Amino acid sequence: MVFQWQAFLNHWYRHGSNRTALSALEALLADQVTHLFGFYLVQLGAPWPHDVFEHSPIDMRVLCTERPQHFEGMETVVADLDYLPFGRESLDAVVLPHTLEAVDDPYHLLRQVDNMLVLDGHVVIVGFNPLSVRNQRLRWLGRDRTVFRRANWLRMHRVIDWLNLLGYEIKLAQHTLIRRPAGSSVPRVQERVEYALEKSAVHPGRLYAIVAQKRSAPLTPTGLDWKLANWLPVNKGAWVPSRRVGHTWHRRSHQS
Repeated sequence: MVFQWQAFLNHWYRHGSNRTALSALEALLADQVTHLFGFYLVQLGAPWPHDVFEHSPIDMRVLCTERPQHFEGMETVVADLDYLPFGRESLDAVVLPHTLEAVDDPYHLLRQVDNMLVLDGHVVIVGFNPLSVRNQRLRWLGRDRTVFRRANWLRMHRVIDWLNLLGYEIKLAQHTLIRRPAGSSVPRVQERVEYALEKSAVHPGRLYAIVAQKRSAPLTPTGLDWKLANWLPVNKGAWVPSRRVGHTWHRRSHQS
């Protein structure tokens, strides 16, 4: 279902306000794209009509799809997501554009990606926000509601929890804010209500983007002054107070 879902989105992003959504996503990712370094970037699926990462310093960008296709600026590899042909710690960046929304076990796919990434490599995740009012209209009232209902809608913070569990540092986690294009036929009152809801914390933008970096070492607590108790660093032959009544002293001995 993964590549069929992304093939549908490839056409969906070409029309009307959907192009505006893609432009907002590109603007959100613009700064992060230029900070993706390394030799190999792999994108799992092509839901966008062009290469969003064309400005990345990584020259070798590979598109993983279910059938051979020409995608300007990227090499194509035909593969199944359950049997990805990439070795352990062989990739510098992996892009999941609406990929987690089309698999039965998203966390399993994230673990596969984690195995393929080098230390300090990056994963980029893009998805639909299930709390967006406009996305709910797509899901339940839109012309393509049957397709959108089959998708596995994931909240951004749930994906972040999975990444934290895998030990990733979150570099970017943000929703886009999409405005209607000029000439929209949606009633003005409804537009204002939807805009106000999407501005609130409960209903943010239509899309979200996450950029996370694989840590080369576990995160350590900061702001904590860890000290050993005074009685721990007792060397051989040191004099220590006894617990006996009268506060007598005895010499500590170490036996192997």
